[in-house]
Amino acid sequence: MLKRCYFAQLPLLSVVACVLQLKLQGAPAGQTAAGQQDARSAYEGGCLLAWLDRFKEAIPLLETAVAELPSAEGCWGNTQTIQDTLKVVRREHQRSQDSLAKACDAKVSGTDRETKAKKGTKDLYIKPCEASEMANGLKAGEYQRALAALTAQLQRDEGLLKGVDSSEPSAHNLRGSTAGIYTIRALSLYALGNSLAALRDLQSSMDLYRDYPSTSEFENYFYRAAIHSETGNVQGAADDCRTVLTFRNLQSFARSYCTKLVAAQPSAASTSSDTRTNGGNLTGAATGGASLRSEIDELEKSHRYLPLPPPQSARGASGGFGDATRTIKNSTPYQVRVVFAGSVEREITLDPGTAQTLHLPPGQYRVLERASAPDVLPFLGSQTYNPGDTYTSQIIIQSR
Repeated sequence: MLKRCYFAQLPLLSVVACVLQLKLQGAPAGQTAAGQQDARSAYEGGCLLAWLDRFKEAIPLLETAVAELPSAEGCWGNTQTIQDTLKVVRREHQRSQDSLAKACDAKVSGTDRETKAKKGTKDLYIKPCEASEMANGLKAGEYQRALAALTAQLQRDEGLLKGVDSSEPSAHNLRGSTAGIYTIRALSLYALGNSLAALRDLQSSMDLYRDYPSTSEFENYFYRAAIHSETGNVQGAADDCRTVLTFRNLQSFARSYCTKLVAAQPSAASTSSDTRTNGGNLTGAATGGASLRSEIDELEKSHRYLPLPPPQSARGASGGFGDATRTIKNSTPYQVRVVFAGSVEREITLDPGTAQTLHLPPGQYRVLERASAPDVLPFLGSQTYNPGDTYTSQIIIQSR
């Protein structure tokens, strides 16, 4: 009897290996409920590998998914069904292989010939083969060649960045292109099994985006979530996915993938605490999340509250990534309870004259501040926390 692949119980790379083995054994498509579950997992794994530009590995997974789930949604916004995605992946994989062969065949192109590429205010001269390895190596499955070419380009770019005034218009484009190369090299490193170096490159890309925001930034968080998930850092994966979900116009697979990761970690996300309490008490909301939201809903309906003033904000040292840092000082003679309801629910209690710092996944929160005095109206309002930024406020209540 042929073995079966229990995809949901395997890391991504093990899923790929198992599918390849089954295809070599000539395993028939599963018709049972378990087979359908395997096909769904193959669909998710294939889509994820397609997002990571690992087309060679994605193809057998997508073929397995198409056999069982031909009408499943496509992995990208421009593909309606999984069959459409498979066609695109096959085409792009073949195109990348052909482009590599054409650019790197000395008889056709002459590998000694260099072409001029504009980088910032400088002219660089890059061999066609190396340029193609950077652009096509990952999608063609030539991970080592891609890594070597991308590393050489990053050495050139880093040298240029040192000589470019950040106020020059060209600095924006140069930083953006360098950030993109760091991202692609991270994917190449990950494909080669070096997750630690891949995470470092994603961080370098994020640092370059710090002063030059881009709509492509969510991809770094998405890729990092995938690497964290693969390497067993479930909390890190969930935290990065919470950041991904704050971006607008997400494609459906990225949204569903991250929603699934976040939903799988409700307790870990809700009960983590910060040790810097400064006299306050932090209560996780793993079991009380629904009641905290209900409490805010009821207060909103009653209209018996004061609008919550916005906190002071500052750009954090982390460079626009990671959790937001929220500090609150209780400058009242009463004990004050503060509730945050957003992607996670948190509840803290501050004694008079104390302050507390906690870390929250970025996003929008409804925030409630309620004093222990019965004759004092609570504060309530919505606040948005950006990745890596710091927010501070001081509670000063007023009586009715």
